[in-house]
Amino acid sequence: MAKLFSRATVSGSSLAGASLKAALTALWDALNSAGFTDVARTSITGTGGTLATTQCGFLQVDASGGNVSRTLPASGSGSDDAVYIFHRTDGTGNTAVISANGTDTIAGAASISIPPNGQIELQLPAGSTTWRVIGMSGPTAQASRNVISASADPFRNRIINGNCYEDQRNSGAAQTFTAGAALAYCIDRFYAYCTGANVSGQQITASDATKRYRFTGAAGVTGIGIGQRIEAGNSVDLAGNVCTLSVKLSNSLLTTVNWAAYYANTNDSFGTVASPTRTAIASSSFAVSAVEGLYTASISVPAAATTGIEIVFTVGAQTSGTWTLGEVQLEKGSILAAAVSFERVDVAINKQRCQRYYEVGDGFNSGYNAVGSAIDYRQAVPFKVTKRTVPALSYSVSGASNVSVYDARLPTINSLMWYCTAIASSSWSWLGAWAANAEL
Repeated sequence: MAKLFSRATVSGSSLAGASLKAALTALWDALNSAGFTDVARTSITGTGGTLATTQCGFLQVDASGGNVSRTLPASGSGSDDAVYIFHRTDGTGNTAVISANGTDTIAGAASISIPPNGQIELQLPAGSTTWRVIGMSGPTAQASRNVISASADPFRNRIINGNCYEDQRNSGAAQTFTAGAALAYCIDRFYAYCTGANVSGQQITASDATKRYRFTGAAGVTGIGIGQRIEAGNSVDLAGNVCTLSVKLSNSLLTTVNWAAYYANTNDSFGTVASPTRTAIASSSFAVSAVEGLYTASISVPAAATTGIEIVFTVGAQTSGTWTLGEVQLEKGSILAAAVSFERVDVAINKQRCQRYYEVGDGFNSGYNAVGSAIDYRQAVPFKVTKRTVPALSYSVSGASNVSVYDARLPTINSLMWYCTAIASSSWSWLGAWAANAEL
């Protein structure tokens, strides 16, 4: 208790009258800063403003009428050793965000979100610039994820192939993106585009043997974007919840990477780069450097976002150097940066998840046509994974011998059909490769 009493400032030469009142008020503030409270001292609504050091203790937060935001007092002030208990009284989808002051952090993050009907307790140790999260609760077990590591629930990351491991299209080779062209898919489930001048992108192996995706800048480039469209069935439960976006980034030239989140206006239909059919959810930027770092953002997903979600990262004039990203993750809950844990998915399962949207394969057939005229042969090829929708087919054939016509056709969500016409009275064979595209 000596520490508490030392916080109380005694004014005047005697504890009488105004001096006594000041001393008792200071002592009460000290007790409040340690968490000894009996009634709500402050009610918070609306956005903006910095909390006073005398507002420490129990604070009621009401976001029923709109988003709420407040900034904590700066470190080095009377807030040292203070405890702020934020209790949220509403269960709406509006946001309630508490931000650190200046360069201070909250457990390593710039801000923290209070879950609906939840409570967060923050404390700033004397001499520190980092607020501690000393308690968090909520109507469900979800709240505990904000203090400890992320949930063990499988597939909590709604970004498929967020580790950039699967690359069916290029097998690790470089890909050129044409300036001003439509978006082009690259590593599985991610698309990219650029403006001003062409750029190249390629899957790389990081120093820790994990995978990343890297763009190489070029003169005249005015912008590069990379994103993923998440199917409604995989994101519908995020609607009306606070979610955390996390990504590892580095850029050898630029110091800003922008991010944006959208939802489709109609189910799983996002439009094109030139004519998008989507509604903005939130956007901001990360201050990056040439050294890879982990960056996080809190996103309040509106209740209307049941039609699919799109996450996009962009940079400006990448006229040289490289931009690298990896371990992209979107998960439910307000997760502190220090508690973010990237979800590792078995590589075989990861590939199957990618193949719902894009799958490559091949086929081979041979025989002898003893009929006196050309004859058609057909070969059904089942997909390894049922497709999201009937896919568009592309194919090529090499090594064809005594085959006059060949093609791939009649795709369903489960299979495709190879056709070929063998020349009369001859041995024939062909080797084909195909790709089935059912991307959003």
